[in-house]
Amino acid sequence: MEQALFPFLGYLVLQLFVLMAGLNMVRERRIGFSGLLKAWVMGQMLLLALLQVMAVPMILLKWNFSALFWSYLGVCVILSGFGLRRLVKREKGPLPPKAERQRFTVLGALLLVLVAGLILWQAGTYFFGIHLDEDDARWLAEANDALEYGHMMTCDYDTGEYLGTFPVIKDVTSPWPMMYAVYSRILQTRASVFAHTIYAPVALLMMYAVYWLIASELFEKTEARLTFLFFAAVISLFLGTTVFTQQTFSMVRIWQGKATVAAVVIPLLLWLFIRINKRNENGDWLSLPVVCCAACLMSGMGISIAAVMAAVYGGYHIIAYRRWRRIPLAVLPVLPSVICLAVYLVFRPLF
Repeated sequence: MEQALFPFLGYLVLQLFVLMAGLNMVRERRIGFSGLLKAWVMGQMLLLALLQVMAVPMILLKWNFSALFWSYLGVCVILSGFGLRRLVKREKGPLPPKAERQRFTVLGALLLVLVAGLILWQAGTYFFGIHLDEDDARWLAEANDALEYGHMMTCDYDTGEYLGTFPVIKDVTSPWPMMYAVYSRILQTRASVFAHTIYAPVALLMMYAVYWLIASELFEKTEARLTFLFFAAVISLFLGTTVFTQQTFSMVRIWQGKATVAAVVIPLLLWLFIRINKRNENGDWLSLPVVCCAACLMSGMGISIAAVMAAVYGGYHIIAYRRWRRIPLAVLPVLPSVICLAVYLVFRPLF
């Protein structure tokens, strides 16, 4: 735990750059608490989608990890700079009328303390505890190969022998271990420490940020939103009845790509679908391909589930509301998964 403390604090500081990058995807003129959460969550998705777009071709071309690291880092800094520029030049919208502003009640304060305690308790279990399995060992081995030798997905993850080919082609189309490697090098810590102790609690907080965004669309009063979060936290904490429940993915192994898909991406897509249903704004439609591309980075499950959800909802929305001009926007979220599938089918017979 001691060796994770300062890297963890450094990762918290990096979230400011993630937030600034996410401001590129926030269109509201006045950014409140929900707007900041939206910017942070979408900033995470934007940077993960960027890593997917950059990592897959570099892996296929067998470039050194350093090329990916420095180019990715440079683009992230540029995106954060653009987000900061948008924030500085943003014209502030008018404040809501005084009668419409929410007053924080005693019940709201009690709920806030209760919810914050439950969430921090859950995040603390990741910082002070650990869980391992075989998939985790493979991903960490691939991340360590990139950090130590610069090889991306071209080593035997059991022996460390350089093969020059791709032993697991599905890891090429979903190079989640490269996320571990990138941030481990930035924070100067081990990939295992970053995955288990640093990324995991922040990912859990991101999950609850998405739940807050969903609650903000469903309920007007702060007390109702906090009650929604309370029940979500209780369900996540106590109702892990099998290894296939959401609680297992969120409370046991959220650092794994497929677990982040289950805990963060699926609720985030549902939130975007709710917003599109209520507002039908271009910004929400254009956020879908970003989230779907980030899901492709995480796992093969992200490739399939994101595409199915986007296709089913996009088709439903266009048919139900007869918004035929939205067809191109409904097709965009499916393209990252189609491209990943094509890469997999083309390169799998070759290795």
